[in-house]
Amino acid sequence: MTIDDKITFLRDELNKLLLSNANYDEIYKLSVALDKLITKYYVEHKKNNSTIKS
Repeated sequence: MTIDDKITFLRDELNKLLLSNANYDEIYKLSVALDKLITKYYVEHKKNNSTIKS
């Protein structure tokens, strides 16, 4: 499972929790996990796309 797949999965799970009026703690926990994964994605994306300009 790629990081994109994990982000999509967590986003979908978060949306389900929001639509079902789930417990705030569950929503918050999943939201934080999603935020961390998105941050990891951008850090890796920036690292992989950085180039040395001459």
